Amino acid sequence: SRPFLVATGKKQLTFKQGTHISLKKGNELIVMSYMEDTTIPINVNLTGGNDYYIYLVTSYNNTAKFVVSLNSTYPTGYGSTNCRKIGGFHTLCADVGIIIDHPLSGYKAGDILPNSVWCLNHRPHSSPEGMVYDYSTGIWVDIYLQSGTGANTRSAYNVPITTNRSYTDHVTDMIRVKKSLLSDKEFISALYGSNEKTSIAGNKSPNPKKTGGHKDTGNRRMISHIGCEDGCGYVWQYLLETFPVQTSSGGAGMRSSMNVLIGGGSWQQGFYSGPFYRNGQYSRGFKDDKIGARGCSRPSYFI
Repeated sequence: SRPFLVATGKKQLTFKQGTHISLKKGNELIVMSYMEDTTIPINVNLTGGNDYYIYLVTSYNNTAKFVVSLNSTYPTGYGSTNCRKIGGFHTLCADVGIIIDHPLSGYKAGDILPNSVWCLNHRPHSSPEGMVYDYSTGIWVDIYLQSGTGANTRSAYNVPITTNRSYTDHVTDMIRVKKSLLSDKEFISALYGSNEKTSIAGNKSPNPKKTGGHKDTGNRRMISHIGCEDGCGYVWQYLLETFPVQTSSGGAGMRSSMNVLIGGGSWQQGFYSGPFYRNGQYSRGFKDDKIGARGCSRPSYFI
């Protein structure tokens, strides 16, 4: 089914006609029906790089209203007996500026990232925070480079990125949060529209290495068409694919091992950075401060 919640402006969401939602009112269960498109009022000041949640809440006279909140459990003044979380979105972390033919050109910090809008019938299998939907491949992709490890792996703005970890470590991290690494094709699609043949400003590692909002050596924001940050020319990202290689083991003998693909390029690559740029020389156990990861998740299936 089509999403019942969509972005219809930089600071506007629309609840689609023909949507019926059940929610609690005390000990009762009521159904709210919307027979025409309804604009959701956003009565909070949206700030950059945050996840916001949309709730449908009930009042004493059997009416319902929408509430937008930073609170991921319940908005202030409501609880489990009069409130239901129905969706959410992520806001752009830093001004995009003007980029010719880029769908996010002109967007400013705090604007709603259109592809980040999720709802009950359109959301990832993982937690939806810090993710955007790629309509070309049908998956949800992390906006930011991986931060944290294990069960604390996440996609969030302005936090330290996770590097110096092996391919197998990153794969395990993603599994813990119901995600995986991107395939070669998925990486190309998600990072399409990012900077190419340039690295992060200064051609050196930021100190500290944090997520989001960066510009390249040409003063262009490092952001893809769907809103993925820092995909090319910051740190390499491990991709899902592995492949066998044969090396000499002494004399006439040969030894087989598994190598991995990394994509995007690091602050050292410059001209060779971009969504299509790859390196396959490293093993699954290799670690480096110029290699990180980005997660993705399949859609949640509804029966």
